[in-house]
Amino acid sequence: MSKKPSSKVFAEIGKRIREHRTALGMTQEQLSDRADLAPETVSNIERAMTAASVEKLELIAKAMDLELIDLIPASTDRAKPTPTEDDRLITELLTVARRLDTRSLKVAVDQVRLLHRLQPPPAEELQGP
Repeated sequence: MSKKPSSKVFAEIGKRIREHRTALGMTQEQLSDRADLAPETVSNIERAMTAASVEKLELIAKAMDLELIDLIPASTDRAKPTPTEDDRLITELLTVARRLDTRSLKVAVDQVRLLHRLQPPPAEELQGP
C-alpha cells in the first residue's frame, strides 16, 4: 500500500466505509475485529491515508454484510451534488435493512409503506391545476 493516495476515489471509499460503519453502530475497532484487520488499517483507509487493496476492501465489506460494489463510487470525474440529510438517512436505512432477517425486513417494509400512506401529499398536489 502506498502512503497518502492522491485519488479522490480512495477518499470516497473511506467516506462510504465510515458512513456504513457508523450507521451500523460499529466502532473502527469492532469493524477491524470482524474484518480481521488492524484498527490502524481501518482508520487509515477511512481517512484515505493508505490505498486499500481489493482484498482488504472485500474483508471490510463482508464484515458489514455489504458487497464490495457498495464501497466503490461509480465515478468521481463528474461533480456530485452534496448529499442531503435525506440521502444520508436513506443510506443508513439501507445499511440497517441489509442486516435484518427476512421476517424483520418484511415488517420494516410494511412500516415504511404505512408511513408513506399516512404522509400528507406534497403542497403542489394540493393546489391542483
